[in-house]
Amino acid sequence: MLSQQNKETAINREYNIVKHNDLIQKSRYNLSTQEQKIILYLVSKIKPDDTEFHLYEFQITEFCKVCGIETSGRTYSTLKDTVLDLVNKAFWVEVGGIDVTMRWIDRSYIDRKSGTIKIKLDELMKPYLLELQKHFTVYNLYFTLAMKSKYSLRIYELLKSYQNMGQCEFEIERLKKMLFAEKYESFKDFRVKVIEIAIKEINDFSDIFVTYKFKKQGRKVHTIIFNMKLKTELSERMDTYSKIENRLSPKQKQKGEDSFLPISEEKPKREGVLVYDSSSERWDICFALNDNLGGLDCDTSFEVLVNNEWKQTRLSTNENGYYLVGLFKLGSNISLYGQKVRI
Repeated sequence: MLSQQNKETAINREYNIVKHNDLIQKSRYNLSTQEQKIILYLVSKIKPDDTEFHLYEFQITEFCKVCGIETSGRTYSTLKDTVLDLVNKAFWVEVGGIDVTMRWIDRSYIDRKSGTIKIKLDELMKPYLLELQKHFTVYNLYFTLAMKSKYSLRIYELLKSYQNMGQCEFEIERLKKMLFAEKYESFKDFRVKVIEIAIKEINDFSDIFVTYKFKKQGRKVHTIIFNMKLKTELSERMDTYSKIENRLSPKQKQKGEDSFLPISEEKPKREGVLVYDSSSERWDICFALNDNLGGLDCDTSFEVLVNNEWKQTRLSTNENGYYLVGLFKLGSNISLYGQKVRI
C-alpha cells in the first residue's frame, strides 16, 4: 500500500501537459533533458481554469521524486544552475510568418531553508498555455519522465501533436533545425544518434508506438515519415508501465541515465583537457595524442578543475556561444580551451 507521500508523487506524475500546437510545431529551442523536464513539470501545474500565470510553488524534493532524480547535497545548487540557464535561454516561435523571440521563465525564487522553488512563466507564453479551446495537444507528464534523450522528449511532443492524423513527415534538414541537431551533418549520424535513440525511448516509455521510414530525393535521403498509434492493448500498456517504473526507481537506475546528479562510475574517471574540434564544430576532451572522447553534448556531465578542486559541470550554450554551467559564464574572459577536466 502506498504511503501518503508516495501517493502524492504518483498523482503529480499523472498531471496533463496542455500546449497550443504552434508552441510545439512552430518553435525552435535548444533545451537539455533536465531543462525540458522543469518546463513540463511547470506546465503540468497549470489548471484548466487558470486565466493568468501564477507563481507556481513546489518542493525541490517532490520535483526530484516525480522525475526519478536522486538527491544529495548538490541538488539545490545544481537545480539552481539549471533554472538560471532556463531564465537566460530565449527561443523562436513563428507567429504569422514572422519569427518571434520568447522566454520560458519570467522570474524564479529558490528557498534553501524551506526547500521550495517558486517560478512564474513569461507573460508572452499565455496564448500558448492558457484558456486553450482549439488547436492544442494534451499528453500525460508520466510518459516523458523516463526519457533521457533531449531529442526523445522533443520528437515525442511533435508526434503527439500529429497523433490524430496517424502519420506526419518532415524534411530531414527541417527536422534537424527544429531539434537543434544540425551538428549531425551526415545522415547516418543523425539517424543513429537522434532518430533511433528517440524512437526506442518513445516506444519503450510512452503511450504511443512509432515506426518510421525514409524517402529519397534522387540519391539523397530527403524526408522522414513517422507512423504512430496509441497503445491500446493491456499487455502493451502494462509493459510500458513496468519499464517506466524501473527507470524511475532509484534502485534501478542505470549508469548514464539522465539526472541532475552525477551517477557513480564503476570505472575510474579519465583526465584530459577541453579542446575544440573545428572539423565537427564540437567541443571535445583530449586525453592523449589521437585519443579523444569523440565529442561533448550539452547533456553530458563531467568535472573541471577549479582552484585545485573538481567541480561538476556540463556544457551549455546561448546566442553568444558555449560556457560551463555554474562555473565559467560568458564575459568572464576565461577560455574553455585547455581547461583540465575528467569524465
